[in-house]
Amino acid sequence: MNRIPQEVINDIRSKARIEEVIGHYITVMKKGNSYLAYCPFHDDHDPSLHISADKQIFKCFSCPAEEGSAGDVFKFVMKYKHVDYLEAIKMVAELIGYKYDFGDDRKTVVQESIYHKINRDTIAFCQYQLNTQEGASFKEYLHNRFIDDGMIEKYCIGYNPGNNKLSVYLNKKGYKDQDIIKANLARLTSNGLNDVFYNRIMIPIFDGEGRPIGFTARTLDPQSNSKYINTAETPLFHKSDVVFNLHRAKEIVREKKFMIIAEGPMDVMALERGGYGNAVCSMGTATTVNQLNQIHRYTRRLLLAYDGDKAGQGAILRTGKMALENGFEVLVINNRTEYDPDEIINKYGADELKAMIEKPMAWMEFILNFYQKEYDISNFTNKKEYIRVVMEQINQLKDPLDRDNYKRQLAEITKVSYAVLDANQPQNISQQIAGKVRESQQPITKPVTLMNGMRMAQMSILKEMLLSYKAIEIFKKELMKLPDSQYQDLALHIIDYASQHDRIDEADLMSQLSDELQPLLYDITESELIADEYNEELLKDSIITIQIDELKSKAKELESQISQLNDDIIKGKILLQSDQIKKQIAQLNKQKSKKIRRTN
Repeated sequence: MNRIPQEVINDIRSKARIEEVIGHYITVMKKGNSYLAYCPFHDDHDPSLHISADKQIFKCFSCPAEEGSAGDVFKFVMKYKHVDYLEAIKMVAELIGYKYDFGDDRKTVVQESIYHKINRDTIAFCQYQLNTQEGASFKEYLHNRFIDDGMIEKYCIGYNPGNNKLSVYLNKKGYKDQDIIKANLARLTSNGLNDVFYNRIMIPIFDGEGRPIGFTARTLDPQSNSKYINTAETPLFHKSDVVFNLHRAKEIVREKKFMIIAEGPMDVMALERGGYGNAVCSMGTATTVNQLNQIHRYTRRLLLAYDGDKAGQGAILRTGKMALENGFEVLVINNRTEYDPDEIINKYGADELKAMIEKPMAWMEFILNFYQKEYDISNFTNKKEYIRVVMEQINQLKDPLDRDNYKRQLAEITKVSYAVLDANQPQNISQQIAGKVRESQQPITKPVTLMNGMRMAQMSILKEMLLSYKAIEIFKKELMKLPDSQYQDLALHIIDYASQHDRIDEADLMSQLSDELQPLLYDITESELIADEYNEELLKDSIITIQIDELKSKAKELESQISQLNDDIIKGKILLQSDQIKKQIAQLNKQKSKKIRRTN
């Protein structure tokens, strides 16, 4: 790939609004003067990704620093799309309409890793095996489930035989044992490599760009404890991020205008047989924020089509609440049976499933029905609890007509008058709602870590160095070294950057830092404890704080030496050094006092 000039990179970064680029991939919320998002790099249930629009940088306050939890707009795209730095620059340029001849066909080209290649060869091997005599019973099973040859081909379904045939085949293709193991296609035992998915139907799992990242595999053995097993965590496969069939469904969503979330791959295929290719699944009932973030890129309308049994209905409740919190409109399949979509279409036909989908339940209809099954409202205590949980959902509705409608439905179900529901809500509910309103009106504040004096002093020095080149010169002349190695590393990076630029661009500086230093730079630039205007008094006071601390450490070390010595002459010399250090400390403390008196 051709090298991109630094001035072009800087120009793209300056023109790309980081909150809008991140918002292209995930939901971004404006709170006060800040932007927040649910972090897509871990299973985030509280919005912990903070975005500084002014500085053009982001940081997740929950991700470990070593995982690269902060950076500029290019770093986010690199991490989210799993691309290299140059490819991220091109993708950001394309998003903002930046015109530049990158010297290629302008298509996003992502090099496949060794694990993608192993998975592709595994798919080809298993597809071949499904059509052998050994795979005949597995293919017959698929046909009995109404999955025809066209569907088998489209979903790349195959069969992994026994006797470790897959591992042998992959070895012959030239793959190393360690890579086959890392792809979770085999395990190392005392007998060599053993296939993980032996004697199972293999359904490949692709990422949003259509690259193979893993498998879900079904056994036909009725004695097996696990009907389905999935790829374990690998360099490519992270279950909490996987949305099965997204790469196919995203194209159809443009026409259908909504996405169906089902429980498993067989349900997705059943829905496609019924005419709904806009279906995906979350590989089980535990949908995550990360998965919703991926779907959010293509639509904000969801139809939840989990099983009709108790577990499936509970999954609808959890996923629906999470989706609503993340800005989705949520509908629920009108499934009055205890079957899943695959069973419905096999038992009753595609028309029955279509009727359930075409006339779905609104979210509040589902809530009224779901909790009515949970609580015996003939009992007064249960009725109060039923009213409480339903009212919590009603009061979150934005449309006053919707709120009025569902209060009237609740009144009819419970035989409690509308006036009572409207005027006499349980006190704890009204307080909780009022609290949420007050909270939403407050500007968001970033998590604040309690800091000791030394950490605060170091952060203050670094902040002043970012604000003024004069502060850099004062630091070099009067201190030049910070006690914490990480802070010192950042100071040296700032000095080096300043020597090559006429001003400090925090986003550009951040792009040159290691994953460990990027979160520190974010904390310093966005600290609410240090003003964004250069303050030379604060700088010098912070330098004195560190000098005093260093002198105190030296004095303590000398006192320790004295206690271990017997030679009075040597003791006397060390005592003299100690007295001189104490005088220096007193002098520095006097300077601090003068500064404080001037400030007051």
